Amino acid sequence: MPTLRFEKLKAKKKQLIINSVQDCLERQDISTLSVKDIADEAEISRGTFYTYFADIKDCVFTLIVFYLNQFFEALKIATKQNNGDFFKTVDEQYKFIMDFLSNERCITIIKNIGSTMNFKMAIEYYNDLNRYSEDIYNWFLLETDIGVVLKDRYKIFSFMTLLNNIIVTSIIELSMGVNRRDIDRETGFKLELLANSVKVIGDSYGSSK
Repeated sequence: MPTLRFEKLKAKKKQLIINSVQDCLERQDISTLSVKDIADEAEISRGTFYTYFADIKDCVFTLIVFYLNQFFEALKIATKQNNGDFFKTVDEQYKFIMDFLSNERCITIIKNIGSTMNFKMAIEYYNDLNRYSEDIYNWFLLETDIGVVLKDRYKIFSFMTLLNNIIVTSIIELSMGVNRRDIDRETGFKLELLANSVKVIGDSYGSSK
């Protein structure tokens, strides 16, 4: 995770560093990416880099979380506009994400990160994302119709894990060149199954009261 010093940077400076990481990942393989490459691109010193991040992995994770934060904020706003209807919101946000990631630049960066993602690194990212996800679970529990149905954190965690796997699979297939129409159709079917399973849980809860 980035340091507190990075978090306190002005938005414009943060964006400059994030853009620099993206530019580097678009041009070269992450396995050859150095701190100097990013520092030079962002026009900061190596010493300053280390006041913001522990290492390259930490820096790349910050890029991922930057976009996750944007998505999460959009998700909260859209869910509120849809009166807590989470699946309606997910359907809208899924299309937004896939349109955004269909950009050739994004596909290059996804392939770059994915091509060097070994098991150890994947576990580290997974653990970091779990810590990041705490706020999402709390919001989901209190502010969505499905959170009201599922009620406890274990069920919510299981639901979010399934939903995450569906979306991540779609993104991976997109980066591999699978036809977008086929991906959307397959994802729509999976989301429908997930929605029906939640409905069954809700009906069971209602009949047991």
